[in-house]
Amino acid sequence: MFQTDTIIMIPDNTQKVNFSLHFLPVIYWGEDPWDGAKNLHELLDIPPELAQYKDKILDYRINLLEIRSIEDLEHYHGEFKAFLGFLKYGKEKSALQKFVSDNEAIFRSISPESVQAM
Repeated sequence: MFQTDTIIMIPDNTQKVNFSLHFLPVIYWGEDPWDGAKNLHELLDIPPELAQYKDKILDYRINLLEIRSIEDLEHYHGEFKAFLGFLKYGKEKSALQKFVSDNEAIFRSISPESVQAM
């Protein structure tokens, strides 16, 4: 999980408030495109008699990383890039061979844990 510690300045500059910002991605590597919810409201089954209160419920976006739809893995680095490449190209032998060849430096130093995950 990614975590960033941040300091917020209160307008009168007399106090500082510390908080942590958390980012939790959903990683999807299925063969079919993602057809699930992309936010909290889509997940909730709000009965019609309560629909008027829907705007009172905060709606959080689901941070979706859909592996097979990533067009350019060059934005990713290291073992995470290797892992994504195996998921993306795993069923296309020639594409996987090209990916491994193009990223030979990563695969030379990959950890046993990453190999096992792939």
